[in-house]
Amino acid sequence: QGLPYAAKLALKDGFFDDILTNTSFDLHIQGANTICTPTLAAKLAVPMLLGTGTVPGRMYSTETVEPVIGIAGCQCSSSTMVMATVSNPYKVPVISGSATDLALSD
Repeated sequence: QGLPYAAKLALKDGFFDDILTNTSFDLHIQGANTICTPTLAAKLAVPMLLGTGTVPGRMYSTETVEPVIGIAGCQCSSSTMVMATVSNPYKVPVISGSATDLALSD
């Protein structure tokens, strides 16, 4: 879970200040480890895409978490393919710096 920590630290230390000039919004970074397993990627994607809480349309939970607006990762092509496929109907972009399967470029 080092990547979410690094992103949070960079945000706190002002690394993105020149890019994020409008700070009238909250940026929340959360991590999820798919361990390169497509089935686990699908399971983890649903609550991220729908959000959780007691709001209609979200996965029921006592913890309220807003739906994501973008996903960075997964590290493996197989998990990234599943995450991108599940995210597509929600219009949530998925990017990965390490998934290299050419089918991801369609």
